[in-house]
Amino acid sequence: MRNPIIPMIAVTGRPTPEQIKHFLYSLHEVGIEQFLIYPRSGCEVAYMSEAWYAVIDAFLRSAEVLEMQVWLYDDFNWPSGHCGGKVVQKEAFRLKSICIRGAERGEIHSGLNRDDFFGYGKFPDLLSEAATDYFIQCTHEAYFTRFKEHFGKTIVGIFTDEPSIAYACGENDVPYYVGMERDYAELTGGKSLSDAIREADETLSETCMRLVNQRFRKCYIQKLSAWCRAHGIVMTGHLLHDDSPYKSARNSGGLLESLSDFMQPGIDEIYSDLHAESELTLWGAIDALAQQNTMAEMFALGPCDMPYAKKRCMLYLAAGFGVNHYFCAISPLDMRGNAIITDFFNCFSALQPDFQGMRLLKEAAMDAALLAKKEHQIDVYIRYPKHCYTRNILKEQSDQPLYALVNELSKMQVQWKFLQEADTSPERADVISFSDALQYLFNGVPVGLDEIRQRYAGKALMLLKTGELPENFFVRRFADGSILALNLSSETVDCCCQGVTISIDGYGVWKSATAETNADGRKSAEISGAFSVDYKNENVIRAMFLNGQTKSTVDCKCVVRCGISVRKGASINLDGKGLRPKETECVLPEGMRELYDGISEVRLCTGIHEICSENDQKYLPSILLHGDFLAEVTSGDVCGVVLSERPRVYYTGEKIPYYGQVTFTQTVQMPENCCGLQLRGSTLYTRIYLDGNLMGESVVQPHVFSWDSLPEGKTVTLCIEQRSSIGPIFGDTAYYDAHISECSWRGTPSTGHTRFGFESVCFLVKDGTDEHGK
Repeated sequence: MRNPIIPMIAVTGRPTPEQIKHFLYSLHEVGIEQFLIYPRSGCEVAYMSEAWYAVIDAFLRSAEVLEMQVWLYDDFNWPSGHCGGKVVQKEAFRLKSICIRGAERGEIHSGLNRDDFFGYGKFPDLLSEAATDYFIQCTHEAYFTRFKEHFGKTIVGIFTDEPSIAYACGENDVPYYVGMERDYAELTGGKSLSDAIREADETLSETCMRLVNQRFRKCYIQKLSAWCRAHGIVMTGHLLHDDSPYKSARNSGGLLESLSDFMQPGIDEIYSDLHAESELTLWGAIDALAQQNTMAEMFALGPCDMPYAKKRCMLYLAAGFGVNHYFCAISPLDMRGNAIITDFFNCFSALQPDFQGMRLLKEAAMDAALLAKKEHQIDVYIRYPKHCYTRNILKEQSDQPLYALVNELSKMQVQWKFLQEADTSPERADVISFSDALQYLFNGVPVGLDEIRQRYAGKALMLLKTGELPENFFVRRFADGSILALNLSSETVDCCCQGVTISIDGYGVWKSATAETNADGRKSAEISGAFSVDYKNENVIRAMFLNGQTKSTVDCKCVVRCGISVRKGASINLDGKGLRPKETECVLPEGMRELYDGISEVRLCTGIHEICSENDQKYLPSILLHGDFLAEVTSGDVCGVVLSERPRVYYTGEKIPYYGQVTFTQTVQMPENCCGLQLRGSTLYTRIYLDGNLMGESVVQPHVFSWDSLPEGKTVTLCIEQRSSIGPIFGDTAYYDAHISECSWRGTPSTGHTRFGFESVCFLVKDGTDEHGK
């Protein structure tokens, strides 16, 4: 079984074969075995040019050596269907709509694009077989012509991203295609489409959306699937607005029906917001399908300091709904794309100091993918309410009734599953459906949410000690009797499950069949006293400017010698004096340093200094300071940073604001029967060394490291190594989000300020008593 984590490699700049080889080796080193090539903003190679094919060739050659599998992406940026704008250059291949309400009723509109993300002006006609054939010719066939020998071997699939039939629709329009009048008459027994529009026929909206859904599936999804199947690869991807029943109906005519035509259907979980009201409805959509393999695009909106525990929790949540392939966005060759897509950023690459933790995430992902294959119990079916929205598609309708039902059942730990509207429900199964007015129908009888609660009271297996239901929990009961429980919050929760008390840490995963390793049943010997602190790299922090501001402050609590990195093209003025950066080596991580010039060192005296620059960007700052200091961000009308001296001695419970890698060292005496170590109070990737020997690594709390008993009484050097994400260098991004005046697509909020250190650390010792208690 291959690692199911699939980084989406954002191709930026003009990468050389050597750079591509180096990048893939860095992924392979942490256990990545497959990846997607993602042409994206920041790429400076003309899409589908000979130079582009040379880039693809370099990826394939290195992947072949490393025995990695490759997924192709079928367009430049998203949404799919235009081949980097080429398809819409033909006027006949531009998406059309027809007005069915208002003064322009009956008029056909061609080529509008209400969501022109990247400046193409028009959107391709996904309801035209000829347009799709041309798209396949420009993309799929072009790849196959050049890389035929890799198809079905190194190349395993093609990803299509957010195709939609509603991009050209105004507020009074539905999608339109040539021949729609004929199909409308055939479906309605001879009724004219123009007459239905003029008379505002009550079935007009639903009939039109039924037609365009069938057409979309036939002309786009089924064509792409058939091509991929014929060429020995998998067609995968996801649709637009799959978290909203109303918006998905508007954009595809029927979410579940359309996804069922994918060879490997998927969803788009890019927000990483486990408390979003739409979260479980989104996952339920993919669970409704019968395909053997499904996927999710995950993590795109960040934040880039998301702890591994949350990533792992989300993989298991996906598995709880049958998802077994995890496309992780993004893995950029470098960060230049952040100058174009400015408002969000996540990173699955060696840009992250804690990237080595991906080896441990691989273990979780492989376990989750196996879990995804298990059949889960079902207490009640929910019929997905497509018709409630398509019957009046121009009236934006609330998704709240479905969200409320799904979330309430999930909180009660009731096991539910969506049914497509045309699906026959299993015999004697309970089914909740919806009236045209979105009222609940329990086995056909109108009910309220309170009546549904009463019907399923007492189903929960996981309860608080008070007997109440835990908040922000997800519980999956499998048909074999095993249980998966996920704590979707960052706080530790103590629960009881079938008479057993269980403590589940923030974003923790608990499985009844194989409870996770913990310190239960072992005694502990606390390690106290002073640790020496070693900082393995210079600290890095931005100077932050908001909304066109050009001034920031640096408050030095001691004399500081620091280097300054200046983004290429930006200027810097320090205390009224212009400085000239030079192209030089700097301490920034690979993938970032290439975009900056440097000033090797400046001496900042104690006090407040003024630093000025321009065109600051959230995830590509104009100015970065680096040196041997601690850094705390101050936010306000003028943002600033406070620099202070780094401590060299550390005591348990203290917190150190830093970036990169920090180690804590102490000489300790091994207790009798020592069999491990436990560390609490940190979400950072952590390694433990004894006398320089690596004893274990961990990315989730409690950090438990187990080993065979070591010589009793031996004095050893204990080293605790912690690594952070890249997040700390970007400062207070939460304040940035809250106060930025323009934001096209807000990233997921940061999980908090990164702090090195821990609340407690102790040796674990075996209980020395024998079976008689002696």
